[in-house]
Amino acid sequence: MNIISILFAITSYLMIFCNAQYSTYLTHYEDKPKGLYFFDSFTEKDGTILIQLAHYYNQTQTTCILTDIHLRIVFPDGTVKPLEVAHQIPASNFCSLKNLKDVFKNFFINEFMILITYFDGADEATSIHTGMVIDFDGNLLQYLEFGVGIGKISRRRNSESGFTWSRQINETTIAWSRYKPDPTNPMRIIKLNSGFITSPNPSSVIKSYKLFGSGNGGNCFVLVTKLNKTIASDPAWEVYANFLDEEAQNIFTYLIYQSQVDYFNLNFIFCRNSNGEGYNCLMQVETITPIQATTTKMYYLLTFLTTGSVINNKKVNIGTDAKTEILSISVLFNGGFLVIYPSENNKKSGIFLSQNGEYDGDWKGFNGDVIQYAYLEHNDTVWGMLYQNDSSSWTIITEPLRDRSIVEKYKHNNPTILETTPTDNVVRNDLDAITIKYDKAIIPSYGNISIYQVVDDHGELLRQTYSGLSNYVTIANDTVEIKVFKSTFNKPNDIYFIQINDNFVNSKRYDEAITGIDKRVWFLNTAMDNSGSCLSPITVLVRLNAQGTKYLNSLNSKEFDKFYDDLMNEFSKIIPVGRSRLPADAGKFQNDPYDPNNYILLQVKISPPTETSDSCAEDVARDLDALIINKYSTLISNYPLSSMLDENYGASVTREGWRDTLKLCLIYVVGGFLFVTGIYWIARCQNPKAQNVFIFTFVVIISDFILDMIFIMYNSQMVSSLFIPRVPFPETTRNNQETAENNYNGEEEVAENKNLGKKLINNVIMKMFKNNMR
Repeated sequence: MNIISILFAITSYLMIFCNAQYSTYLTHYEDKPKGLYFFDSFTEKDGTILIQLAHYYNQTQTTCILTDIHLRIVFPDGTVKPLEVAHQIPASNFCSLKNLKDVFKNFFINEFMILITYFDGADEATSIHTGMVIDFDGNLLQYLEFGVGIGKISRRRNSESGFTWSRQINETTIAWSRYKPDPTNPMRIIKLNSGFITSPNPSSVIKSYKLFGSGNGGNCFVLVTKLNKTIASDPAWEVYANFLDEEAQNIFTYLIYQSQVDYFNLNFIFCRNSNGEGYNCLMQVETITPIQATTTKMYYLLTFLTTGSVINNKKVNIGTDAKTEILSISVLFNGGFLVIYPSENNKKSGIFLSQNGEYDGDWKGFNGDVIQYAYLEHNDTVWGMLYQNDSSSWTIITEPLRDRSIVEKYKHNNPTILETTPTDNVVRNDLDAITIKYDKAIIPSYGNISIYQVVDDHGELLRQTYSGLSNYVTIANDTVEIKVFKSTFNKPNDIYFIQINDNFVNSKRYDEAITGIDKRVWFLNTAMDNSGSCLSPITVLVRLNAQGTKYLNSLNSKEFDKFYDDLMNEFSKIIPVGRSRLPADAGKFQNDPYDPNNYILLQVKISPPTETSDSCAEDVARDLDALIINKYSTLISNYPLSSMLDENYGASVTREGWRDTLKLCLIYVVGGFLFVTGIYWIARCQNPKAQNVFIFTFVVIISDFILDMIFIMYNSQMVSSLFIPRVPFPETTRNNQETAENNYNGEEEVAENKNLGKKLINNVIMKMFKNNMR
């Protein structure tokens, strides 16, 4: 059987490549064929594809499938991970009178979780739209109840912002619920809020709506409403933009379109944030020709701002025939979009349109053997699922849209970012700034830029974060410079990544949010550390603020021990450093004698590293100092005890009375004294009558000479203030002359005294040497 399988695989590959029509092929063979065929798919922006396979009762009956969930994750590197999901989904979901693809809507929530949606109930009127959250191994994590009836789920581009469920419950009302991953546990979903959106005009009904992510981290509902037109001057159609803020607390409503023409139908194909240029929506208008009773479709590109101001309403020519059926419209990475429509021999072709709706070339398309396709943003290609001849395997093909260089231009998955520094993705631990150059004039905004350290491949540790309005951010010539703390890239030969939230900067022209950079896209690696050994411990002082001082004064000795231990545990996580290198027992504390508020100082001793890959104690102390000083931009402010530290003090290195360096100095002094004393006793034994005490005198003279030289070398400039400068004042010529003569005589007298002093010292030294020689 193995030989037959290998021959079958080789034959299949030869058949594909001999008739190669697409750029790449990926064929996956099922380990144990179960009669599974392609059902549906979801495409992530990083190129990961989620495929659902199903076992149909027969090839002609597609309204019922077996009650099993078969998922396949296709990663960007071509590897495939099968998931067989154990579940308790009601059997009615697998055999529905509705389109089954309206029942099962699956997508990635983030890099940890997948959402599978279904309905729980006996009939449509009472069925609850439900979500089952699983991990990438198929394990059940959580159930979610969205609401009654078939709803829509819109996931934001930034996975941390979660997704929104919505459903039109009657002619005038839309229900919504907002969900996001728990910031403290990214493998759990929490519900932020829920509510209703109603038609702003009481005399109108909601015909349709489009939900998409807004630039401020929230959502936008575009409502298409139809009015009961009574006179010619009355509007027949109105379109409203309803902005839901990031915390799902407030809704702001604006009228963005109004028409007196009584169209047959009006709806929106797509809406998207156009990266600092407002929001682009493609609006479809249908009219009926009375004589032929035929429908004609026209398209308009409507662009509006977060403030509700409409800056563009332009008719778009999609194809040469207004009656052409559009299969799909894909929003492209570079700001334009791709319109796909059917052509001869069941082929799928298309045209490119720019962000402004201008014709931008043709797309050669797919043949009729592609049964489903989607746009791959990360490399500007389109993938398609080929028709399956049997259930033992399935094949994905990819085809580049146009020039691949368009992707090389946008290495951070953001078309507005032209260049970043450092450019080689390798940084030193002393890096003090990072720069980001944009393709348009920008202004700062309240979104955050954050740097994380990768921990255990999938984990992350926040190193620093602050908003675009911070004093750490400067903007000049369309370039942002952000300050890097000394504690950020503190571990050599490690991996970090930078995340930029939407709204970190806005376009200067419209003050609209510019899309940021998602997690794990922009990676930086720290260089190897070639520093020498570091074996000395370090003792630092940290100071509590007013809240911390008050809290500590309320503790007894036992409670203080626990407080100190918990604080060291927090330091271990924040710096990070091994807990064994921090004190196991409570350190000393006292009121700061130089602080008028008498804030409390705590002593922390940092032990030297036990492994060569660990940071030196001096580096740990430096990191702790930077973390505390930049408290509100680091994890120091996120923990209950470390948040009580005084950011104005930092972590100050202090010298203990019996440190290793002082021990060494004491050894030198005592050793030198014993050595000189030994020479003295040897000389005394040789000649007891000689003036052997001169040995000590000589050592003192030499020591004094050396100290004088050291003083001159390092402290001579500090003595200038001790000399009183001689300042001449204008007096009579006679007085000046007398003063000059007196000064001259005084200088001669000083010179003579100096010579006498030198002669006297020389005589004394010579006499001492002669006596000693005797």
